[in-house]
Amino acid sequence: MQTKRDLLTAKVLWVLLIISILAALWPWLSMRKIDAQLMENPPHNGIVAFELVWNAPDAMKMIDAWGPELSILAGKSIKIDFFFIPAYVLLFFSATMLLSLLASGSLRKVIRAVAFLPIVSGVADVIENTFLLLVLRLSRNIPDQYPLIAGVCASVKFALLAVVVVFWLVAIVAGIVRKIRKSR
Repeated sequence: MQTKRDLLTAKVLWVLLIISILAALWPWLSMRKIDAQLMENPPHNGIVAFELVWNAPDAMKMIDAWGPELSILAGKSIKIDFFFIPAYVLLFFSATMLLSLLASGSLRKVIRAVAFLPIVSGVADVIENTFLLLVLRLSRNIPDQYPLIAGVCASVKFALLAVVVVFWLVAIVAGIVRKIRKSR
């Protein structure tokens, strides 16, 4: 019987990485285009600022500054993000698993465990997006906890992805050290 380790060969991980990049392209480009439009007018608030607004009064100010047309675009961007989430989760997972191959022993095991953090990040992103859409829908009567929940989830998402990137660097350094040791 094949184990998970047998199924996730370097070749399979490269295929998953390429599929995830291709799957991420359309939503990422679409969201960047919308974000550029959101940031054109003062106070130049994009989606990330909206994700981290944290409270209802500031959320209302941002929605008012955008106006009706840009608020609709912000909602469209958030909806597109639901398509982006599985793509970036797969991208971060497959890249981390590939980079774990540069390490050995317990470090490899730690990096492989870290590879699952993007799944938690994706769940936080779904919750965040849901509450941001509710904030946009209830723009005149936003419950205080909605932007707070979105902000906490966005912070968790970004923090977990940052941890993953740190471990990418650790894996690269481990790979360089292994290569130097082998050449001696």
